[in-house]
Amino acid sequence: MSINARITDFNTHADLKNHLDYKNLDFYILQSYCEKCGDSEFNWAGWRKNNRKDDAHRMKFTNCGHYATSGFDKWSHVPKWVWDSVLFYASIGVRYALLPVLVKRESIIRGVKQTFSISKVTAYSLVERANKILDLFESNVRILNIGHVLLSEEWEIDDRFHNRMKVKLDEEKLLQGFANQLGINLSETMQILEEVSSKRGSKKGSYWKFMYPTAVVERKPRYCLSIYVGTERNTETAIKALTAARKISTYEPKRFRCDGHDPFIKAIKIMYPNAEIISKTKEEDISIVNTTETIWSIFNLAVPKKRFRTPKTLAQSLNLARHYYNMLRSQNGLGYKTPLEAIGFSIPPSAKNSWVGLLQFAYQFNRFVEYNKRKWREQFSSMEK
Repeated sequence: MSINARITDFNTHADLKNHLDYKNLDFYILQSYCEKCGDSEFNWAGWRKNNRKDDAHRMKFTNCGHYATSGFDKWSHVPKWVWDSVLFYASIGVRYALLPVLVKRESIIRGVKQTFSISKVTAYSLVERANKILDLFESNVRILNIGHVLLSEEWEIDDRFHNRMKVKLDEEKLLQGFANQLGINLSETMQILEEVSSKRGSKKGSYWKFMYPTAVVERKPRYCLSIYVGTERNTETAIKALTAARKISTYEPKRFRCDGHDPFIKAIKIMYPNAEIISKTKEEDISIVNTTETIWSIFNLAVPKKRFRTPKTLAQSLNLARHYYNMLRSQNGLGYKTPLEAIGFSIPPSAKNSWVGLLQFAYQFNRFVEYNKRKWREQFSSMEK
């Protein structure tokens, strides 16, 4: 039996659910395991000093003598409060160029001895790393702990639509006000903006360019499965949003709801040909996609105008906001539970108080899963011998 087959068996084996319950004692005793030899027994071996963040407690594994540190931020050189600050502002759509300014301002408010500052690249790296940890955590929860349970018969798909002409007219009015204050006309103002854009390497005519996030949501638990950022409102964007949702989900829905947008209907028929499609315009029935409309009201600040230059940078912020919505935000309609709790997985209160608490729990859960996978492979290897 190959290693790949063993991992597949691990993902679908019913008996393993008892071993992956984070509420049992093993989860809290198992701080980490050695990536080299798989040993879980270790001794504490002093501290690794760090002037920029808290000192890290080092471990020495008994079997191979390998030294390591634990925690989701073990390769980072910033304090945990910086993680909280960056992830909070990024999740509400603050552009990455402003994040270092906000971190520096917060360090002054906190009374840090030396004014703390990070680069724009570091801010983006923290968001990217947090998304990787939470994406893996989400996959482990849904595949290993939830399994192939039908969580919701109905899904919704909707995008964040921009009326380009309305936004353009609104911004032209704003620019006209600036032009009047400066004593120049609007055409000269637009020419200046074109020159600034060309110096930054932007393509001519890209000033009014928009991106369109498309969300797929499980209607009953209100769980947001995916948000795909496309540059056009077409069938391809809708298909990619549904494809991302399929990777996370472990079942197929029976019905879809959408707002009558033709690319949505075409994409659903391609991806889920057996699903029933309930399609009405928002003028006919505003509740047709009311769950995704709630999501867009939360993500309103993170929807792009000119704050994000590429779909990739916007996608990182929106994915972070999606995790906030699913894992940290309690909802009245769910009995003050989060969508993660509504699908059957309850995280401890310490993981719901902050981004740092959530990341620490998610990281520990991921390591627990990897440890069990490794033991599973070792068990099969010994059986074959």
